[in-house]
Amino acid sequence: MHRYSKNIENIKYLSIATVLFSISWLWLSFTFPLKLALDKMSYQEIGMIGTLTSFPFVIVSFSFRFLGRRALNFAMKAPYIVIALFSTLLIFVNNNIFIYVFIIGITGFFQSMWWISVEIETGLIGVEGNAEKYSAAWAIPSGLFPIFSGALLQYVGFNAVYILVIVTSIIGFLIQPMDSVERRITKKGDLKFILLLPMTFVGIFLGYSSYVLVPFLKNSNYSYLQIGALLAISGIAFALGSIYAGTLKNNNYPKFSWISSLLASSFLLLFISTSYVVISLSLFLGGFGGSFGFSKLLSLIGKSESPRNGVFFYETLFSIGYVSGTLLGGTLLSLYGIDVSLLMFIPSLIYSITIYSGYLKGSPSFAYVK
Repeated sequence: MHRYSKNIENIKYLSIATVLFSISWLWLSFTFPLKLALDKMSYQEIGMIGTLTSFPFVIVSFSFRFLGRRALNFAMKAPYIVIALFSTLLIFVNNNIFIYVFIIGITGFFQSMWWISVEIETGLIGVEGNAEKYSAAWAIPSGLFPIFSGALLQYVGFNAVYILVIVTSIIGFLIQPMDSVERRITKKGDLKFILLLPMTFVGIFLGYSSYVLVPFLKNSNYSYLQIGALLAISGIAFALGSIYAGTLKNNNYPKFSWISSLLASSFLLLFISTSYVVISLSLFLGGFGGSFGFSKLLSLIGKSESPRNGVFFYETLFSIGYVSGTLLGGTLLSLYGIDVSLLMFIPSLIYSITIYSGYLKGSPSFAYVK
């Protein structure tokens, strides 16, 4: 067997690559809303720019329904080079806002290629539990490195983050496994899309966290270190939730759906207070709930759809949510203030109550895949 095939089938290799890419992208993308806030952009403008990091998921995941092995291998390698090159450019050109937005758009497009190709590979390999392990592999850096990035920005500056992104991208490029086998899986069963809606609500939560809450905190005189610590709380909760989800042997997907959507509405707690403690609690609950959405619902898709179609459905729902969280959230915050912007989390709560009610009644609409 070709050495690439051995590597890609070994979840350890794929997990290491996932950790490295996550570090590279999360370090870099952490700086985006902060730099935009420094340039005195409005919340609405920041939200619009934030869509550049999510909307490409729809386009790329749709195109990958029809592309083969070469495209998947390219998508697992090229993003490292693009992120390293543009991070280098940011060291020398960081005061031109048009160039900066262009860099956000290009790196946002290529990072979507990486996530989508790896998620398809996870489905094509078809090993039980790999979806949960993949989710944990990228969630762990999301918990550990925001506070580290915040400390670097606080005490050293943006260039220090860019340099570390370059280093981790190069290492990731060298380690990233590929495949030589053209795997085709056609499936399978009856995918109940109503159970996938939490991906939209998780997307809203993450988009709002990154491109609305972060600039709001910066404009509220929170330090980079404090902002990094807050995002680390969400990331740690996500990692813990992913690890916990991986230990659950039952596949009670309706239960996972209502738990995920309930916790994704946690920003409604900010109606009570926008104190550091309440924000921390909201981020922890949303992060933990999001982990079920990402890991268990990706597993559900793997059982019910071909990997390419499944990832398209999954990423499209997530992207709709993320774009809504950044664009709608930023617009509402700009025009009406923080309280009105929080109203966008009410549908997640309503969905959770609806699913929970149907689940308790034993509705066949909420039957789950064994």
